[in-house]
Amino acid sequence: MQITRGNYSNQHAREIIGEEMEKISKITSRSALAATYLEEHKSRGTDEIPENLSEKMYDAIFSFKEKYAMFHSDADNLSQLLISVKIS
Repeated sequence: MQITRGNYSNQHAREIIGEEMEKISKITSRSALAATYLEEHKSRGTDEIPENLSEKMYDAIFSFKEKYAMFHSDADNLSQLLISVKIS
């Protein structure tokens, strides 16, 4: 009986280790693909930044600050602090 239990435990442990190794290999291959993608774009010297990104970001920040101040005007001067934040 002891041997059977030990064999079952070993088999179960092998299955768990196999599953975890498979997960790790998937993560490793994904990170390798991401690294390859980044290296390719670095070597080409191209950026995929859309035009007017800074302007769009500033507009979004300003809109957020306005809406936050409008809906949370009673929030311990946090809304006043947010509205006074300057982005440069």
